Amino acid sequence: MKSRFPLLILAALLAGCTNPATPSDNAALSALAIAGVTLSPTFSADVLDYTASVSGDVITVTVSATAADGGAVVTSGTGVVDVAVGTNTVSVLVTAADGTTTRTYTITVSCGMDPSLFSLTLSEAVLVPEFAAGTTEYTAAVSQGVASIMMAATAVDPTATVTEASSTAALDSGDNSLTVNVKTLGGASRTYTVKVNRASVPFVYAAGYSSNGTVTVAGYWLNGTWNALKPLYNQAAKVNSIQVIHGNVYAGGYSLNAYSACAAGYWKNGTWNGLSTVSTGEYRNSAINSLIVDESHVYAGGYSTNATDYYAVIPCLWVDGARTDLKDASSTDYSAVNDIALINETVHAAGYADNEYGYMSAAHYDGTSWSALVTGIQHSYAYAIVGSGSDVYIGGYLKSSDIQVPGYWINGSWQGLSQQSTDKDSAVYCITVADGHVYAGGYSKDSGDVAIPGYWLDGTWTPLTPNDATKDSAVYSITVQDSAVYAGGNSKNSSGCWIPVYWKGSKRIELPPLSTDESLVSSIVVVP
Repeated sequence: MKSRFPLLILAALLAGCTNPATPSDNAALSALAIAGVTLSPTFSADVLDYTASVSGDVITVTVSATAADGGAVVTSGTGVVDVAVGTNTVSVLVTAADGTTTRTYTITVSCGMDPSLFSLTLSEAVLVPEFAAGTTEYTAAVSQGVASIMMAATAVDPTATVTEASSTAALDSGDNSLTVNVKTLGGASRTYTVKVNRASVPFVYAAGYSSNGTVTVAGYWLNGTWNALKPLYNQAAKVNSIQVIHGNVYAGGYSLNAYSACAAGYWKNGTWNGLSTVSTGEYRNSAINSLIVDESHVYAGGYSTNATDYYAVIPCLWVDGARTDLKDASSTDYSAVNDIALINETVHAAGYADNEYGYMSAAHYDGTSWSALVTGIQHSYAYAIVGSGSDVYIGGYLKSSDIQVPGYWINGSWQGLSQQSTDKDSAVYCITVADGHVYAGGYSKDSGDVAIPGYWLDGTWTPLTPNDATKDSAVYSITVQDSAVYAGGNSKNSSGCWIPVYWKGSKRIELPPLSTDESLVSSIVVVP
């Protein structure tokens, strides 16, 4: 009788065996790149066609590819590939593990064929819209005093020829057309056009806010036309200070944040730039009250709430975004910077602080220390600062017999100014020096207790015409251009609505508000 064990063993061995796996037919890539070059569109395994662009001086590119399946092989098209001026086709062939399935990825490399500009700028104006390589038509605007403008252009391809790459053009009044042409080694060309309008009048920037009936909207009027600035969270925002340099508009103030607290910052050409603060959170307010911009730096002055006590406010300076607290951040005093000035290359600041008796005192920062201008049991306040040579002028008021007396400190010495009624309040809100003369703007109450807008010229009061002589008005900003005095502020109308205004000389110019609610011109700049 034959044994059955060999058959059982054979069956067990056969049961443990399987047929060899079928080779994969996956011929896709998991990665495809040219070193230092961007593919368009972004690589995706199922996208087979791409484009890339290199400058006309490139003679080789390095192509890399990785198969998605470990058994697949990239059989051609990778490594160092020669390219010439013009259009070059790079084919990357992938063979699947089954040996028959293939897939070809194609990259069309343009060499010296991109006529795009990398940058385009004007010396005294801002392009509209903002520069983009694919946008070829722009507009710009300059004031009447800009008789010429420099245009600078740089091509994406350094081997391309750029006509008028750096040129100065004379500007006529009205529209002027400036062109830049780019031509590559491969023969591709593109023309960019900038239409520059030279105004027949100066540019008057009157910045502040206007209520839309729900919230206050930050912005500025340019020659009477309102330009709103976008807030952080569609909540209230205000501009307290404006500066214009080479056509770039900087507007400092605040915008309510996610905590519905004031957040310090500034808009540059409409884009918000938030600044660091002592603390953040509910009731942690901060704001920019004054802004200075020169060729190299952005200076800002304002305040930020104490980290532990939201009733305590810290005076702050920012230079290019870096914050300096003028008092210890843990201070429980109530202090703030209202205005800054660059005097002999040193940043000075004026504002207020609690003095040793707990009274509000005008304060000055001289580049080294923050100190009260008035000591003792007397209330005072500083709103504005300006320098002239080595002299420092700080405008505000000093209380006497509980009446606000307008005036300014010259190098720390108080100089009071005349009042319309000596038993009524007055104040200096702004100050400037032009051609050796001191202009101090603000208000002075008359015998009927109505605040009359105006300014003191070398100590002599000059009243300005309000909208309604029976309602309050005030000047918050003052500047002098070509011997003309510009004063910005607001004035109540007969309905009791604060309307935004500025005065040029004795002429009152009322600006269009967003609603019948409050509006204000807090800062005025004239670009001739």
